[in-house]
Amino acid sequence: AKKYIETFQFDKALNIIFAYIDVCNEFIQLRKPWDESKSLDYRKWVLGEAVRAIKEISKLLSPFIPESAEKIKKQFSAKKIKKGEILFKKIN
Repeated sequence: AKKYIETFQFDKALNIIFAYIDVCNEFIQLRKPWDESKSLDYRKWVLGEAVRAIKEISKLLSPFIPESAEKIKKQFSAKKIKKGEILFKKIN
């Protein structure tokens, strides 16, 4: 995505970023960290990978939505993740 941003091909950069987001969503859906029949260590690993992915996504999106990306970064950089504010309000 970075090379496309540097060459002002923003549509291609965003396509790559959103493809990565889709892969991350699929990763979480397949591994089901909410499923209590799975071991706690396994669920922690899945959630840890999800947090790493979210941090990476916030970096990738920062040229496009800098304020929201910064909020995501701060929210997921804390020792204990707390409920954050709504980043994107629902549009009716």
